[in-house]
Amino acid sequence: MLKLLISKSKIVKVPDQEYIIVGESYGGYIARCVIQNQVERVLGAAFKCPVIIPIRENRTVEKHKVLKNDEKFVEKLSKE
Repeated sequence: MLKLLISKSKIVKVPDQEYIIVGESYGGYIARCVIQNQVERVLGAAFKCPVIIPIRENRTVEKHKVLKNDEKFVEKLSKE
């Protein structure tokens, strides 16, 4: 049974109880593994921009495009 997770370069113990898991980016990919190994304890999951296919050559991503440009807001930003 999985007892440890790595989170931001530190080891986090997973409690011996039911829990909700959240994964962002590659963390979403890791969360899927945790869910698979502890399905009976995971109450739910949230994924923010998850990596579904981790091998870059095997996935496609739309080209970045600006949907709306707020010139007034951009003018207020620092040049730094």
